[in-house]
Amino acid sequence: MKPESDPPVPSGATKFSYSVRASSISLKLCHLDCALLEMRLSGLESDCVFRANDRCIFRLYLSSLHIDDMSDATLYPKVLYL
Repeated sequence: MKPESDPPVPSGATKFSYSVRASSISLKLCHLDCALLEMRLSGLESDCVFRANDRCIFRLYLSSLHIDDMSDATLYPKVLYL
């Protein structure tokens, strides 16, 4: 008996794909009662298409990224703004 093999995948056929959209995401890093860092993302879009016997296409778009230092003793609270 011969084991059955998978049929060949046609060139250009999509094997895997995903798409993610988020209008806004806000994260806070805290320790006990004190907020240490706040990160805000807005307009996040990500797409990925993996085609058989071909390449992987990955796209990532981001409208804005803000990282703020929330501690009281900081001189410059804005760590990163895009």
